[in-house]
Amino acid sequence: MPRILHLLVALFILCSLTTPLWAEAPSLATVVERLQAPFNQNEAATNIHDFSADFFQKARIASLNRTQTGRGTLTVGFAPDGNNESLTRFRWDYSVPEVQHLISDGVTLWVYLPDNHRVMVSSIADHLKQADDPLLFLRSLGHLERHFDLAWDSPMQTAAGDFLVRLTPKQPSAYIQHLTLVVPQQLLVAEQAPRFPLLGVVVATPYGTTTAIEFRDVQLNQHPASETFHFTIPQGVDIVRPTDLTGRAN
Repeated sequence: MPRILHLLVALFILCSLTTPLWAEAPSLATVVERLQAPFNQNEAATNIHDFSADFFQKARIASLNRTQTGRGTLTVGFAPDGNNESLTRFRWDYSVPEVQHLISDGVTLWVYLPDNHRVMVSSIADHLKQADDPLLFLRSLGHLERHFDLAWDSPMQTAAGDFLVRLTPKQPSAYIQHLTLVVPQQLLVAEQAPRFPLLGVVVATPYGTTTAIEFRDVQLNQHPASETFHFTIPQGVDIVRPTDLTGRAN
């Protein structure tokens, strides 16, 4: 289960390129502004309303002194929710290290483990509160400063010259100690700006685990069907729901 939570908050790691493209280092505000612009949910044709990709995950688990890898495919969709936030829908389909499916329509989360004949069902509203919501990063891509303190990481650039922006939750989180976003240096050069403005993210948890995810073959604004983000529970599968303090199923 910790791997699932790390994944949900966890997005994007892909570093490339060579030398800096500017004479003077830009301000943090400028980099953040360019990063957030495509995720402001309006009708602009250039904005990002959904994306899909192959993903490759690497998690360093400090308590076990080992590294765990995974891969699969994903689709993420954003839509305004009426409160100046984004309703985030997603589907993560793991093929390695084991087949599992994490699916949410923005209201319900299904975690299906076919080898175990089990599906875990929970309510996003009931169980992913604001401060501990591992989806908070995804929902905040257009306005990160609302929920995170922003600063340059140390160092502020990768060896390739890309920018490293650290996000620290304003409210203590059980799942996120901080995130480091990798922002491509070309984002500051209009004629070279990438369509997808993030190269990656490294997520550090309070438990000493760091998780990185790389996306490949990213496709933008494919308008996936709503059924993509809904899960129909197969017959004969055990259904597991969160329990309250008395141990009774909700």
